[in-house]
Amino acid sequence: MKVLVVGGASGLGRALVEIAIQRGDEVSVLDLDARALEAPADKAVIAVCDISNSESVGAALASLASRSPFDLVVLTAGISAVGRFEELELSEMWRVVAVNLTGTMIVTKALIRGEMIARGGRLVLTSSLSHFVGYPGASAYAASKDGVTAFGKSIAAEFMRRHSITVQIAVPGPMDTPHAERHAPPGSKRDRRAKPELIAAAILNRRRAGIFVPGLAARLMAGIGRFFPGLSGRLMLSAIYNRLP
Repeated sequence: MKVLVVGGASGLGRALVEIAIQRGDEVSVLDLDARALEAPADKAVIAVCDISNSESVGAALASLASRSPFDLVVLTAGISAVGRFEELELSEMWRVVAVNLTGTMIVTKALIRGEMIARGGRLVLTSSLSHFVGYPGASAYAASKDGVTAFGKSIAAEFMRRHSITVQIAVPGPMDTPHAERHAPPGSKRDRRAKPELIAAAILNRRRAGIFVPGLAARLMAGIGRFFPGLSGRLMLSAIYNRLP
């Protein structure tokens, strides 16, 4: 199978790349920091790319054109900005939206226009558990990821009808990744975060279209957020916002 991972140098993306290589897939990677992946050239082809820049995306995908069409594309690239909303710089918020939401749309558009996703293939967008519970203390991140969810839901029927492409929206909770370690509030415990390789395996094995929440703990929190929003809000305040410096 031909796999493209967008944001494959670290975290969930890296876990996806490693598992796909292990199972014998032909793997391609887009990432702003390709050196961090350190994947052998004979196992993965890496193209440097800033997904918030359409010209950068176009050049990177052009370098991978001969490896397409891809059977599976997973967009995992994302950044965050943590702090009380009124204290966040506008530049921080714009950058989060530019990468997480606008970047997702730029890459998706380029792939579809270039016919780089195979008919019968899958496009997986990575949203966040914040879709169900909110993320007080990471409001710009939550807003951008909820935008990804709405975007995925909006293109799903169109892509299936016009291109026979299944659109899936992964909604994982906190994972034990370098990104989470950088942005987690003081006192957060790594052992309570999901292992990225388990989330990656769930994504690779998923076949049905639509939103899905990988991981038992994340599904539990999603259920609390859906049916008991007041309780989930208080839990998230305690877990994140009240620990901000």
